[in-house]
Amino acid sequence: MAGHTPGMVTTDPQGVAWSVELRSSGRVCADVRRGRSLVYVVVAVWLGLIAVGLLAFTGLGGRVVGALLLLLAVPMLVMTVKQVARVGSWRSPQVVVDADGITVRHGYLRVPWSELGGAFGYTANHNRWVALVLSVECYEAWRARRPWLVRVLARRWRRRRHGTVNLPPNLGVDNVAFAGWLTHEARDRRLSQL
Repeated sequence: MAGHTPGMVTTDPQGVAWSVELRSSGRVCADVRRGRSLVYVVVAVWLGLIAVGLLAFTGLGGRVVGALLLLLAVPMLVMTVKQVARVGSWRSPQVVVDADGITVRHGYLRVPWSELGGAFGYTANHNRWVALVLSVECYEAWRARRPWLVRVLARRWRRRRHGTVNLPPNLGVDNVAFAGWLTHEARDRRLSQL
C-alpha cells in the first residue's frame, strides 16, 4: 500500500468525471440551482400583488381570498430571501472541492480530507442536501466557531446528527452521487497515506 496513489475510485460515470476534473484542473465546483429561487420570488411577488389588489378593490369575498393569498405570499417571500441571502454572491461557486478538501464559500465551512469520514445525500422539505460526516475534533471546532445563538438553535434541529454538517441545499449536482464521490475520495486519500 505504500506506493498507492490516489486514482479514480468509483465506477459511477458522474464520479469518474468529477475525479478526472479534480486531477486535471485541481478543483471541482458545485453551485446551487438558482432557478428555483427566482421562480419562488416571482410567484411570491405576483401572489402579493394579487392579494393587495383583492384587498383594496373588491368586496368581502375578495378580501378574504386576498388575505389568504397574502398569508401564503409573505412566508414564501421570506423563505426565498433567506435562501438567496445564504447563497450570497452569484459570481463564484458555492462549494469547491480541491486537493486540500472541501470549502463552502464565505468561510462557512472548510473540511480537510483527513477530517472527512464520508458523506450522504438526502431529501427533506423539498430540498436536496449533502451531509458531511466529520471527525469529532473537526465538528467541535466548526461548532465552536458558530455564533452562540446559532449553536443554541442548532440543538433543536431534528435532522442534524452530531458530527454532520450540511452543504448548502439544492446544489446543481446529483446529491446522492456527489456524496458517494466525496466518500470514495476521502477513503482513497486515507488509503494512500497507509
